[in-house]
Amino acid sequence: MKPVKNRSSRSVVALLRGVNNIGSAKRIAMAELRTLFERLGFRDVRTVGLSGNVVFSAPGGRRGDIARRIERALDARFGVKPRVMLLSRNEIAAAVRDHPFAKVADDPSRLLVVAPSKRADLRRLEPLLGLSWHPEALARGDRLAWLWCANTVAESTLWPAVDRALGRTGTVRNMATMRRLVSALAEHRRGGEHRRDRRSPSEPDMKRDPIAAYSARLPARNKAICAQLRKEIDAALPDAVSKVWHGAPVWFVGETPVVGYSKTAKGDVSLLFWNGQAIDDPALRPIGKFQAAEARFEGAGQIDAKSLRRWLKHAGTKLWDWSEIRRKRAAR
Repeated sequence: MKPVKNRSSRSVVALLRGVNNIGSAKRIAMAELRTLFERLGFRDVRTVGLSGNVVFSAPGGRRGDIARRIERALDARFGVKPRVMLLSRNEIAAAVRDHPFAKVADDPSRLLVVAPSKRADLRRLEPLLGLSWHPEALARGDRLAWLWCANTVAESTLWPAVDRALGRTGTVRNMATMRRLVSALAEHRRGGEHRRDRRSPSEPDMKRDPIAAYSARLPARNKAICAQLRKEIDAALPDAVSKVWHGAPVWFVGETPVVGYSKTAKGDVSLLFWNGQAIDDPALRPIGKFQAAEARFEGAGQIDAKSLRRWLKHAGTKLWDWSEIRRKRAAR
């Protein structure tokens, strides 16, 4: 299908519910998702992260009609039926700018933005707003709601209650993802982000991607190992926050480090799981005083993708209580 030519086209964000979550059967490659949107006639399509966040140019028309069209195409192409929520540039910006939890929300991965399927569905949250959820908190705006998870999202009692109240038809993104969407929309307006999104993995933006910068300094065989590990980790933990921590790439769920890798003094690459001993696999070697375990690779060919995905699935659900250990250390 040819791109839709319409002077009234505007930048829109599609949020897909439940795509590529840990343990989810809804697995969609982002390159294939972009292709699907382009075949529907949308222009300047790019994805942000791996959890089904699509920025694109859409012609004038009712958002509900556009969302249903995308949902039908997803069902026909991938055999999945995720709900699709469409948000405007202004709604995404307001979600980041206007959230009411600035004084307590010190971790963007635990501050959630809730997007109901329809604006009117926010009224279903009224009974929850009248209850005390301390130390968690809930607030609603005109189009979206905000939810602060004081501990981790996995431990939240408020988020399941919100999801039930909305009839499990809405979706949620953490504030780190919403900030990335704000940046993507700004560049989408300038027209350059779509072209950068098509850049090959061998041409990373080093200033924006410290993990790519870390790998770029390594020998070729280590680069290949790290590239494969990163691809699998990003796919298995789409909502984790990744950063270079203590000099090496690490993925966090909330404040909890889950998995990371680094080049060792011997020249191989260590893949470390902070709760690795709980995974109970002899291929993972216990290390340190706590629950960590590691696997080491001298070449990318040594990585067993099936085992790696199994480890990552367990790692994302059996979180190491890092915050409790920090509290105990501080009390000494």
